[in-house]
Amino acid sequence: ATLFVTASLVAPLPLTPELAGRLRDVAFQAARDGDAETLRAYFAAGRPVNEPNARGDTLLTVAAYSRQPAAVAEALRQPGVQVEPEHVRGEVVE
Repeated sequence: ATLFVTASLVAPLPLTPELAGRLRDVAFQAARDGDAETLRAYFAAGRPVNEPNARGDTLLTVAAYSRQPAAVAEALRQPGVQVEPEHVRGEVVE
């Protein structure tokens, strides 16, 4: 037997600061690993492209440092992405 659940029956989870932090951690790991599919889902859920991690790096910065072209491309497709944000250490991805 197959169980089908429609979206109307499932209530969204409230986005607590703890859950937002966990999602951010997953997104930054995806950027490091080049997991564009996970980043696409993260952005589709309305999560911010320019939000920095504790070091001040954005997802684009981490993907570029990690030499992950698919993740870089996914970040660059997002509206409002900052291409050369300067983080707390004054470094810029070029």
